[in-house]
Amino acid sequence: MSSLSNRCTRNIVLQSAVVAVVLLTAGCSQRQVGYGKSGPNTAVLKQTLSKLDLQNPASDAKARIAAGDRRPVGIYGYACSVPGPLNHRVTLSTEIRCLDGTSDVAESEEHHHLIEQATAYAEAYDDELHRDGVF
Repeated sequence: MSSLSNRCTRNIVLQSAVVAVVLLTAGCSQRQVGYGKSGPNTAVLKQTLSKLDLQNPASDAKARIAAGDRRPVGIYGYACSVPGPLNHRVTLSTEIRCLDGTSDVAESEEHHHLIEQATAYAEAYDDELHRDGVF
């Protein structure tokens, strides 16, 4: 009877292990889940970007410097941060002008594309500040 009991116990353990592996790997597929519908951040970011010269961030930077605004441009994520290689120049006292509507979580493919545009703009803008000795 002990041999039968051991086999039953082994079968239960094996079945439990298989179920655990199936449950643990259920969400691990190569298939990419699509984004949801565009939401409020997409509309906000569209409006934010419409006020910027996306083709020439350096001209925006020069105009803002001339107007006395020397803040680097940042992107919202967990917190607002300066993207790209100049991030290490930011200190706790650095004021950052954060682009509204950006996020580290895109609500749609469109929003993702807009975040990429905003990030590229911010990097180029901040590079210009750095070239001008501001940041």
